[in-house]
Amino acid sequence: MPAVTSAFVGLDALLETVADDPWSLASDLASASVLLRVADRHKLRSERVSELRGQAIAALGMVARVQRPSGAFGYWRNGKSSPYVTAMVLDGLLEARAAGLRVPAKAIAKAAGFLAERMPKGLNHTYFGLGG
Repeated sequence: MPAVTSAFVGLDALLETVADDPWSLASDLASASVLLRVADRHKLRSERVSELRGQAIAALGMVARVQRPSGAFGYWRNGKSSPYVTAMVLDGLLEARAAGLRVPAKAIAKAAGFLAERMPKGLNHTYFGLGG
């Protein structure tokens, strides 16, 4: 139990940074979701786990505000679209969904579509679960 508790350190700043920094959104959401999956797997129940779940849900709400119409994300809210950041945010969204959180399917589809459009021709898109 102490290892899981110490892993929560640093996640309190989650909501303070995501509004202008989708990169932090991606890494914090993925980290929080992995921790929630571990907590669920080991049936860990605590106020801190509930708080973490609430933070992850709030972060998911912010995804719609920072995702561009193209489905992309950038290092900064008003910065250039980045396939790398988009892939990181998509990973966070998929981790959150695997943790049992309600993730907007449209956000996943738009991010995956943005990445699929930028994949090299001839690459097997189906392998990555993106269709095509």
